[in-house]
Amino acid sequence: MELYTRDKLMRSIFMALALLISTCARAQADFDIKLAGNKSTYSLNEIVVLELNLAEQQFEKLKGQKVIIESSEEGNAARGFHEYIIKGKKTTIKIPGASTPQIMRIKTSITMDGKPVSKYLGVNFAGEKLVATSKRPGDFKNFWEGQLNTLKDLPLKANMKLVEEWSTDSINVYLVDYQVDQSSSRFYGVLNVPKFGPEGTKYPAIVIYPGAGVRGYGYERRYAKNGIISFQVGIHGLPINLPNETYTSLAQGALSGYPYFNIQSREQYYFNRVVKGAIRALDFIQSLDEYDQKNLFVNGSSQGGGFKLNGNCFR
Repeated sequence: MELYTRDKLMRSIFMALALLISTCARAQADFDIKLAGNKSTYSLNEIVVLELNLAEQQFEKLKGQKVIIESSEEGNAARGFHEYIIKGKKTTIKIPGASTPQIMRIKTSITMDGKPVSKYLGVNFAGEKLVATSKRPGDFKNFWEGQLNTLKDLPLKANMKLVEEWSTDSINVYLVDYQVDQSSSRFYGVLNVPKFGPEGTKYPAIVIYPGAGVRGYGYERRYAKNGIISFQVGIHGLPINLPNETYTSLAQGALSGYPYFNIQSREQYYFNRVVKGAIRALDFIQSLDEYDQKNLFVNGSSQGGGFKLNGNCFR
């Protein structure tokens, strides 16, 4: 999660990549592995320190067993293998750092109840020196400037519907939709607006971009509880509160393989519209009276992490 202004979006690509990878470590709750001091940025060749923490019951089951650590440059095969024996409830593990700028992927595996359980962390080594591995088309900037210029004077035509059963005394929850482009395509999402303090209080805001897939979204109060407007959007032009079977049917049918729709045409490619809609979500936030017009954050993992990075390329 990072702070952005309207004209300076999404600068820290390497930090976002490390964050996206490290979120995988929270997918399971069988054991706790983390970077010492929650440190995710390292200098070249700096030793990486991991902390494995086990509850008493877990330790009694796992003491004497092996912890297997694999490390690799993101996107490449593992280059480092390390084994450690569990001797205490807290085990400190040190592995060699990287000698070149990269995002290092660290896989930790423990056999539990006869089955291997794995978790992943991401470490940034001199990420500010990372460079693109694919060549940007010569007209990339001109193309996207032209695409986004078509949106400058296009009204959002936003609709906001208060959902009383989701709202509380301190948070208003709205179903929102707004116009993406000239085709009248729309994005749908759910907006949470704090209502702390006197009338007219202004709040920072965060836009939450979705991971891949086709699904609905419910209200998410953790940011609003802390005085932050949150806006979670979907990308498929579907209301976010349809029956689950509708999303399942679309995911297996009409929207199956959507990342490849019209991939040979940069104008008609599925994500051309999606990039525009993701950026227009920021425009929507800035149209709110409750927004403080200074502090705008974005967040997302997986596919949503890609949208989070878009501003670095398209702005």
